[in-house]
Amino acid sequence: MQNRFCCDQGDFGKYGLLRCLCAADAHGEALRLGMMWYLVPDEAGMDGKFTTFLVDDPKLADHTTSNRREYRACDPDLWDCLNWHLHPDRRNIEAIQEAAILPAETVYFEEPLKWPNDMPANSDAGRQRRREHRHAWWQRGFDRMKGCQVINFDPDNGLEVSVPRYGKKGPKYTFIDEVAAFYERGQSLVVYQHINFSKPATEQVEDRLKQLREATGAGSVFALRYHRGTARAYLVIPFAKHAKTLQVRAREMCKGPWARHFDLTELT
Repeated sequence: MQNRFCCDQGDFGKYGLLRCLCAADAHGEALRLGMMWYLVPDEAGMDGKFTTFLVDDPKLADHTTSNRREYRACDPDLWDCLNWHLHPDRRNIEAIQEAAILPAETVYFEEPLKWPNDMPANSDAGRQRRREHRHAWWQRGFDRMKGCQVINFDPDNGLEVSVPRYGKKGPKYTFIDEVAAFYERGQSLVVYQHINFSKPATEQVEDRLKQLREATGAGSVFALRYHRGTARAYLVIPFAKHAKTLQVRAREMCKGPWARHFDLTELT
């Protein structure tokens, strides 16, 4: 996650998904959300500049602008909040937290994941220090999330690839053992996954779901693929006691206005 992505078209889908999955039920009981931001320093690039979905034309009294049809209809409160409460100069995770965009009682772990300048990886000792640095960072997040039921992992790129954990780009990924530990504690997982051009998106999503299911021993798992802006998917690994609730909510979400933006893939 980078601060420059806050409030962009991709973030709208992420927040909408988490709000749906963790919303209060008919008895007023919600699934408590934990946000593991995996925050890394901003980089240069075009990504993160796609905010025109928030543009509204007040001259159209009948509210028929495409943005209202395509986006606001999905979650009016979310669209309005992003539109009115987040100033373009304050696009960062602190602003997201202060605006209460995510469900009440959400727990945040916003500590950046980056390598200190005095910790090069050009020696065995340096690489070991980086491993220890990352593990200590992860442990603080793990401890912070103890009381949550659903954990969202928001790495910049998604699940691990061939990049070393201690490498320059290591902070841009989450690793399977890092997320599996939360599942072992009884928490459900929602993991961001970037879609690349290596193979069809459906195959990539299914491969990642199988990896996580094998690592956790979970039963039914599913993913919601968001096809607005940069292609991405959210891999959902429900713990047994949350499985029915999360599956029902995902299916219902993909029947309403959000169906324009999300596709559901289920592995049973």
